[in-house]
Amino acid sequence: MILATRSPYVCHIMVADRKVQMVGLLLEEAWELFREQVGEIIDSPNIFPYAQAIVKKCHGLPLLIVVTGRALAKENDALNWMHASRNFLWLSAHGMYGFEGLIQQLKFSYDRLESPEMKSCFLYCVLFPQDRQDGIDKLVEYRIEQGLVVGKWTDSYKRGPVASFKSNQPLILEDHQFLSKASAGLTELPLKEKWEEAKMIFVMDNELSSLPDSPSCPKLLALFLQRNQNLRVIPTSFFDLMPFLTVLNLSKTRIKSLPKSLCKLMSLEVLILHDCERLVQLPSEVGSLRRQEVLDLQETEINKLSNKISELSSLIYRRYHFMALSTGVNMLSCLMNWFHVE
Repeated sequence: MILATRSPYVCHIMVADRKVQMVGLLLEEAWELFREQVGEIIDSPNIFPYAQAIVKKCHGLPLLIVVTGRALAKENDALNWMHASRNFLWLSAHGMYGFEGLIQQLKFSYDRLESPEMKSCFLYCVLFPQDRQDGIDKLVEYRIEQGLVVGKWTDSYKRGPVASFKSNQPLILEDHQFLSKASAGLTELPLKEKWEEAKMIFVMDNELSSLPDSPSCPKLLALFLQRNQNLRVIPTSFFDLMPFLTVLNLSKTRIKSLPKSLCKLMSLEVLILHDCERLVQLPSEVGSLRRQEVLDLQETEINKLSNKISELSSLIYRRYHFMALSTGVNMLSCLMNWFHVE
């Protein structure tokens, strides 16, 4: 086994037999790589000394050199170059080396992204497991489904992953009131105190098999539980204390039904149940969710819908692929009439 890490401690706990220290790029190589990203503007006498200082503080790390260079590629104001240089020098002066310093230096590039949409897209991608290789089309689909973009479905695809962000939705992770434990191998949820403060909770791709009975989540806006394939039951009162929940993703779990407390989610706009292969019914209470805009029931076992579904007058995006038609209610006909399916 070959292990690559920036931390000597990792080598220690893994009891590495042999340690080989990899050196960064030589200064000349680092400068050429940086120059390729920025362009000839760094030859300007007013910018050149600041550019040199920045390259030195990148310590020969190719990734840092590339992202920093690209962040400054369109910058021709020497004053901004001076501020960038001082930012890198400040990190060294305050002893911020290693991983912590690297994160802060990469944050410099993130802060210079051109729009809130770009920042949101970047942070959204960070939430995916490292081995997920979803294309741009799939990324756009995720963002549309989860209520993070506005506009027509086809137009959003044309604009790509940075489609217009919903003005009434918070930027993902912007104020850091979030709980992110995606792909963390969780078998149970974090302490309730963390739930109570969170506005967004990301616990997808874990091994959760149970949920708390009635968690108090007065600030919660979005809950992502998808791909917890051991999850079979949602507690009866689970949704009782989530008054502002807007986005709920339960796709690819093994739930068979949803509790009646779903009706308490009066702010819910997005409900994703894609690939819930054991889901056989929706509670009639779903009809009370008048603000719901997105409903995804693809690849479920639902074969009968309550007439209350017709009360979802706000739906603008819906996906469904049912295995069979009910003898009581012809769902396809009802859906076409209620939702004006083309």
